[in-house]
Amino acid sequence: MDDLKKGQASDKEKFELLHGMLIKYYDGLFDGTMKAAGVLVIVAGWLATSDSLSTLLNRSIWLRYFAVAAVVSGYAVYLRVAYLAYKISNYTFRYLEELDYMDSRYYAHQRIRLSKYVLYGVANLVLTIGIVILVVKR
Repeated sequence: MDDLKKGQASDKEKFELLHGMLIKYYDGLFDGTMKAAGVLVIVAGWLATSDSLSTLLNRSIWLRYFAVAAVVSGYAVYLRVAYLAYKISNYTFRYLEELDYMDSRYYAHQRIRLSKYVLYGVANLVLTIGIVILVVKR
């Protein structure tokens, strides 16, 4: 420890910080995806079963436009946040590899891969399209 300059972290401390971030983004993407999907399922159920909502949406085409815009905007925000988590996860993984404190095979599974980002995005896209169809078909 004496060979470290004041304020400089050891490789172990750097690894622990970066590895913790990697786990946080990996878990956060799954958690955020499930929360977004849950909201979309609730909205779809509400649209499919509520007579009063159906009556309200049938009163004005503008209300339907607003509903579609709100759902699509929500999906766009989700997609952007998920993309940022994907990018930061991959930057963090690269920093861990550059640190070379531990072989990457021990933490590579905690990196967000493009396939996972696309899978989660497509799953929420399907729900979003379903809601748009429910709104437009009223």
